[in-house]
Amino acid sequence: MAEKRQKIILLVLGLVVVLFVIDQGWLTGGKTGAITGAPKNGTADIQANIKADQASYQLKGKIKPLTYNGTWEEDPFYYLTSDELMDQGLLGDMFKSGDADLKITAISIRGTEGMAIINNEVVTAGDPIGGFIVDQIGRNYVILRKGTKTVRVDLEE
Repeated sequence: MAEKRQKIILLVLGLVVVLFVIDQGWLTGGKTGAITGAPKNGTADIQANIKADQASYQLKGKIKPLTYNGTWEEDPFYYLTSDELMDQGLLGDMFKSGDADLKITAISIRGTEGMAIINNEVVTAGDPIGGFIVDQIGRNYVILRKGTKTVRVDLEE
C-alpha cells in the first residue's frame, strides 16, 4: 500500500516538474504562452492603445436619453424621499397632512415599555398618531417623529 502511494506521489511530482519546464520555455524554445503585451492597433504606443480602449468602452456605455411618451402625469420611475412621502400623505392615514393638536391625557410605564393616551387614543412606541410616529414614551413626556422633525409633548399636570 505504501509503495502504491509513493508511485502516485512521484507521478504527480513528475507532472508538476514537466509543466514547470514547459512554462519556463526550456522545451518550447522560449515560447511560454504568456501575454506579450502586443499592441492591438499595430503600434507600440501604450498611451494610444489605452485611449483606443477607453474610447471603445465609452461608445458601448452611452445611454440614449429617454423621451417619455406615456399617459401618466408624472414619471413613474421617480422616487420620492421620505420627507416628500410624509408631506404629501402618500402612505394614507398613517401620515396626515399638517400638525395636529396633540394632547396627552395619561402615561403608563412598566419597566422599559410605556403607553400613553394621546387625543383619546392609546399608543405605544412605533404607533402613528396625528401624522407623527411615537418614538419614545417617558415618565411625563412623549417624543414624536415626522421625517426629520422631532417633537416633545409634555404631560400636563
